[in-house]
Formats: sequence, structure tokens, C-alpha cells
Amino acid sequence: MVLKNGGVKVRLYFTGMRCFANLRLLSLTNLLGRCAICVWLSLNYVQSVDMYVSPKMSARDSRDLRTEDFLRREQLYNASVRILHKCSSWINEYAEFHKEAIKSESVKFMLYSCSGTSSRYCAGVGDRMRAMMETVKLAKHSQRAVLFQWDFPAALEIALQPNLLDWRVKPKYELDKITDRLDLGWSTWMPWNESQRDPPVLRDGTLASQEERLISLSTNIDDRKGGLPGPKLGSLESSDRSCLFQTLFQPSDILQEQISSLRKELFGSKDAPYVAAHLRMGMFEGEMKTIERFRQVDGLTAVISCARDLATSLGITASVLLLTDNYMLREHVSAGMFTGFVTTPYPAIHVQMTGATDVTKLAMLTSFLDLGMLAESRCLIGSDSGFTRVARLWGRHNCTLNVEQCIAFYAAPRIHHVNRSQGDWRGHKAFF
Repeated sequence: MVLKNGGVKVRLYFTGMRCFANLRLLSLTNLLGRCAICVWLSLNYVQSVDMYVSPKMSARDSRDLRTEDFLRREQLYNASVRILHKCSSWINEYAEFHKEAIKSESVKFMLYSCSGTSSRYCAGVGDRMRAMMETVKLAKHSQRAVLFQWDFPAALEIALQPNLLDWRVKPKYELDKITDRLDLGWSTWMPWNESQRDPPVLRDGTLASQEERLISLSTNIDDRKGGLPGPKLGSLESSDRSCLFQTLFQPSDILQEQISSLRKELFGSKDAPYVAAHLRMGMFEGEMKTIERFRQVDGLTAVISCARDLATSLGITASVLLLTDNYMLREHVSAGMFTGFVTTPYPAIHVQMTGATDVTKLAMLTSFLDLGMLAESRCLIGSDSGFTRVARLWGRHNCTLNVEQCIAFYAAPRIHHVNRSQGDWRGHKAFF
């Protein structure tokens, strides 16, 4: 590998691989960071591009760029502002109903189950959280007490505990002895499943008249279109979904302790504000299939610029937290190869993973520790992912962006004509 950092032209050579390097990304990182980025990108894209470094700009050009930077950051901040609406009254009303209902010996239950054989319908954290909130909505409609049974790959209670509504399955309920029950299990997306539609009992309006004492749902139900009975939760990141999440959950004592400890380790204080970014690239250990949520080269480079400018706009001096399911990228960030960025010091593991008890508990804890770190950020840049959505519901952020928005700001196609003899940029102001 040959690097020239003092001249106009910089080339990177790799034995056995070719390097794809995005100029915007390289201009924002140190030399070691450039190498890390090139290695990472080359393993995924195997392309080759010559890189050029801009010569010194005139004072006038510098002033123009500062003005451009200010306007871009102002536009970026305005785009990130999220309006949070007041919570719908039915959420608190149901919490009060539930509190009284579970005291009755004749109470009817609506159970969300991710346990035993039913766990095949669970999918990831985002799917599960969405299904639990939909179950609450159906419980409200049918006047039942809602319960959550999540013990795969480990008990939910190691990460989250009840807040204003106690959804825990308790021995006194004796659910295993209830024979008067209706068990429903289905997935909305898994191709091997026989039925990908909601059962008729939910669709045809007869749910409220069901006589069974226990109705058990094992599903990743998604009612974004509002076709099911009961209150409407709206979009996957609506204010009502966030209100309901806050009503149902709070971090367990052990998880909150770990979040505070990690914030102190990464940012110097457990109270220091920070910007966070979540890049969901579909490369989790233990995941069932490969996914691609965005153009990965554009996404990575744009998010780096996006996060830095947001932090500047908000007056935040702490490093940006970058979380991703790409192991190599996470390792490079952890090793300090991306100036101004930090990550958590453990691998990301998808909760679909199966294995020994200690491994599955690790998968649960690391997943929810990542979620907690994203949730407590001052501003969150996220992917089109259920994981990002849960973090936003948890954090109730009023400052959020997604990767595609960052790409629109920073990675729009631009053509730069390079004069190889003089080594200058033509039209460089459109680039920086």
C-alpha cells in the first residue's frame, strides 16, 4: 500500500483487492481512517477509483464554503425536527382498566406469546415490539387484560420491566391450566408459513364476542393500514405508539446500569448529550436472511457527514455513536479508525439466534443495550428498520433523520472534472 498525503494526488494500492473510495468520506477522516474505509468498502464492492486531494482554497472560496456549510446545516436541522403529539386518552384508560381487571378471578386474558414452538413467529426485536403493541390494542377492543410471554432467546424481563401496566405472566394466573383457550399463530412475512394473513376472528369483528378465557397470539402482526378492530396506532413511529411503549416498558435495573456505565465510558459522563446513528446493513450474526435497506456506500458516507453536521448544529461536542450490524465496520470504529465516532465494545447479535443459554442471554442484553444507547441519544439517525423504530419509540426523540434523508443531503450524484496536469478541482464548491 502506498500513500501520499502531502501532494495533490493520493493513490491507495492493495494486494489482492482493489479499493473503492468515496471522496467525501475521505475528506472527512484522518489517514488511518481512510485506509480503514477503503479496506471495508473494497471487501464489499471490489471497485477501484483514483483519489485526489483538493489544493488550498482561496480566502473567498473558504468564505463561500462556510456560508454553504451553515445553510446546509440549518436545512439539515430543520429536516430533523419531529413534532410529538399528545397521547390519545385510550392508552391511560386501558392502563387503569388493566390494573383493576387482573384483580378479578374471572378476568379474561389476551396473551402475546414468544415462547417454545411459538417462537418461530417472533422474528426480531422490531417485529416483537410491534406485535405486543398491536396485542394491547386488541385487548382494549375485547376488554381483556394483556400479558406478554417472551422467553426466547431469554426472558424479556432481563432487559425491560413493566412501567405503568404490569404485563408479566405470574404463577397466580395459572395460564397452563386454562383449557378454555384459543391459540393463534401466524407470520405476516415468513415464506414458509401457511397463512400470512390475520385470522378471521380478528378481521371479521367477532373478537370482542369470543368467550374463551384465554386468547393467545404468536405473531409479528402489523396493522399499519388499520384493518383490525380497536384503536388505531397510526404509523410505525407515531406519537401514540411511542406513548404506548412508554406506558408498557422501562429498562430493567441491570440494563439501565449498563447504559449509564457505557455512556460514561464512551462520552466521559452518563449525562453527556450525543448524536447516534444506526446503520442496518443486514449482516447480523444469527440472522435468517440477507437484507439491504439502503445503498450502503452512499449510506455510510452520507451518515458520517450528516451526524457531524447535526452535532455541530446542536452544539454537541461528544463523539458520534455509530451502531451497525456490519462486524468489520464496527471493529474499525471501535479501533478508533473513524475520527469523532465511537461504538459499543461488543458484537451485534440478532435475537433470532439460537444456542447455549449464556450466548442467548448475551444476544438479548447486547441488543437492548444498543437500543437503550440509541434511545438516550439527543438526535438519532436511523435505518428503515424495526430496531431503529423501537429506539425512537423508546426515546421519543424530537430530532430524527433516516439514512435516505442523509443520502439526499450529502450523496446526491455530482460530477467533478479533474485536471490531471494541474491537479485542481473544477467545481469543487459543489462537492464540499
